Amino acid sequence: MRVLYFDYPSLPAVVAVLHAHGALVRNRGREIDFGGFDTLGLDVSVPVTLDQREEIDRWRDDAVSIGLEVCPPTIRPATTAAHVIGDLAEEIGSGMEWRQRAIRAYWSDGEDLGDPSVLVELARESGMLDEQVHVALSDTTRHQLVRRRMVAARQRGVGGVPVIDADGALMPANLTAGQWDEMLGHW
Repeated sequence: MRVLYFDYPSLPAVVAVLHAHGALVRNRGREIDFGGFDTLGLDVSVPVTLDQREEIDRWRDDAVSIGLEVCPPTIRPATTAAHVIGDLAEEIGSGMEWRQRAIRAYWSDGEDLGDPSVLVELARESGMLDEQVHVALSDTTRHQLVRRRMVAARQRGVGGVPVIDADGALMPANLTAGQWDEMLGHW
């Protein structure tokens, strides 16, 4: 199994996600799972952190080169609920659409991905029904499963993102579009 661990407030991680999306489209039939990973692990939003600002400075040009408008955020939201909705999106076949909308909402539109009303609207735009989203957001078992998955990843060595788990081997996922194509070609 191959998993790309990412979090929405991490610009290098969303650049990796967008590169991976493009590589998956170009290399049909290849598989990679996307593992939402709340890097802060908090239930509250916090101000933008110094490390996040440094990431923005380092990764802005790469993000812009692949079509992501980057407006520096003012908050770093708790993202566990966004990852819960991401799992729901995967279940109904709209995972890529969800990730793209959530990424653009945070990075280009300044939306708070910790706000349930924002998540419901983005989910609706991604093809999900409001009722599905409300049920998922209020389902404590779903939240616990997502948190357990994140704890298990941390125990295996995932700390920051982006990270690829390629059949048990962890490696940084700061790759160019060409490197993503090459890697998927070998899988």
